[in-house]
This record gives sequence, structure tokens and C-alpha cells, in this order.
Amino acid sequence: MDIVWRFFQDGERKWKWVKMTSGDNLLAESQHVFPDYEACLADAKLNGYAFLPAQVGTRRVARPFHYT
Repeated sequence: MDIVWRFFQDGERKWKWVKMTSGDNLLAESQHVFPDYEACLADAKLNGYAFLPAQVGTRRVARPFHYT
């Protein structure tokens, strides 16, 4: 089962998190609202959140892209 964590602000600009399945079934949600993202993230970590970067397939690039 794939787990999705979502972080968002409510109408009062307070932060909350939800933990869902990839099929949008709610598994858990924050019991409090937080004044800033960092506090919300810390609470999510206490409830099992761990940042895992997306797995990107590797491929050869003929010429690297350069910003000009």
C-alpha cells in the first residue's frame, strides 16, 4: 500500500497534515493546527512521517542542460 502525506493550510493559515493511501483513504490526521510549517512537520514526524525523495530513473543525457 502506498502512503501519501499531505501538508496544507486551513482558512486561517494554520498548518495541518493528513496521512492517506494512494487511493485517498484517510489513515490519520493531525489532532492540532500549527502556526508554522516546521511545527506541523515535527508533529508529522512524531506520527511516522519520513521524507523519502522520489525515485528517478537514470538515463544518459547527450548534452547537459545549461542555464543562460
